[in-house]
Amino acid sequence: MNITFDHVLPYLLEDEGGYVNDPDDAGGETKFGISKRSYPHLNIARLTRDHAADIYQNDFWNEIRADELPEALRYTAFDFAVNAGPTRAIKLLQSLSGAVVDGVIGPQTLGAANRVRLDTYTDARCDYYRSLVSRNPKQRKFLKGWLARAEKVANRTLDLPLRG
Repeated sequence: MNITFDHVLPYLLEDEGGYVNDPDDAGGETKFGISKRSYPHLNIARLTRDHAADIYQNDFWNEIRADELPEALRYTAFDFAVNAGPTRAIKLLQSLSGAVVDGVIGPQTLGAANRVRLDTYTDARCDYYRSLVSRNPKQRKFLKGWLARAEKVANRTLDLPLRG
């Protein structure tokens, strides 16, 4: 199997859920995980699944060049990009791979990404969430869900038949 955007999108949308407007969520009003903070021009309440899918493919999957990442990292890097931003997901990959940490994914990062294991990326992702909560304790209520999601994404990846 080749892990593609179309393969992981249903999982992402399931994890992101429907319409939410939690005053403690830094993203503010969200639907399918698309936030008003990031997309102030959108009518979030009326956002369609197809429009959300287009946003996820163009602004997240393509932004991190997921199709070019090692298969074992595609889904987790994409999911982290959705949750923490593409630049942060790229920088995490770069820091773990020994590539220059500049938030831009190019040939050096893509080549170095082969040195990063799924469990290493997942652990670093969880460390990021813990650090975020230590800096902003108001976010503590989200920590258990973030950690569970990171583990769920890793476990789903392990259950997929990866090529090579």
